[in-house]
Amino acid sequence: KWKVMWMHDTFATGDHLLESLLVNEHINEIFTLSDFHSTYVLNCDHGKRRNMEVLKHKFFQTRNGIVTYRNDIDIRKKDPHLYVFNAAYTKGMKPLVVDIWPKIKAKIPEAKLICIGGFYTFKGGQMDAQGKEWTILKNNPYNKKLGITFTGVIRQDEIANILAMASYKLFPGAFPETFGISSLEAIAYNTPIIGTRFGALEETAVSEACYLIDYAIEPNSLFPSIPKVNQINRFVTTVIKAHHNRYLHQQKQYACNQIKG
Repeated sequence: KWKVMWMHDTFATGDHLLESLLVNEHINEIFTLSDFHSTYVLNCDHGKRRNMEVLKHKFFQTRNGIVTYRNDIDIRKKDPHLYVFNAAYTKGMKPLVVDIWPKIKAKIPEAKLICIGGFYTFKGGQMDAQGKEWTILKNNPYNKKLGITFTGVIRQDEIANILAMASYKLFPGAFPETFGISSLEAIAYNTPIIGTRFGALEETAVSEACYLIDYAIEPNSLFPSIPKVNQINRFVTTVIKAHHNRYLHQQKQYACNQIKG
């Protein structure tokens, strides 16, 4: 009797029909996941520009949740030189590995980076297009010399064990998150995020526990004029400052506790 469409992403097949489906009550309500997600879905033009004033009373903003696998995080035992990226290749892995990490490694020789995931696998173990580009990065011997480990797709409990030991999640946002599940996971294991104010990341990566620079890391379809070189340098500077200010970083690690439960 009550039909809800839960929007997981910023788009869906048949997007151009969404407004008329709502107005004519074929669908009663839309669930979104963040301020960014609501704003985007209410105003975007995916074949037909949507009218926010007409639709907003039919929107409900819910949240996402995670399963926690570790409740024994000891901040004092975390590796101060371990950095993690945990997201799809298109969400910033390439600029991190190619443009950002070499600069960080030059300033912090002890630094290690673990890149978790990066792509989706299908029946029979087939990779998507992201997986093919991920494979190129993984097989580049230069990246191994830079202290980068690529885990591929692993279990959630294995991810939890890595995040429990890591001190930073590096997330140079290149894609507008609608919520940011992997970011919530990082914070749940007291691993502050160094990221960008793009999409919903600035909502999930709470300021007391994380470090954010303004705008995406590189140009994208929404904002094509972003100066990539400047953004990379700002991101690297933020990482170096976070590494050297151990007292502030410890405060942020403990501030991660506010999201637990």
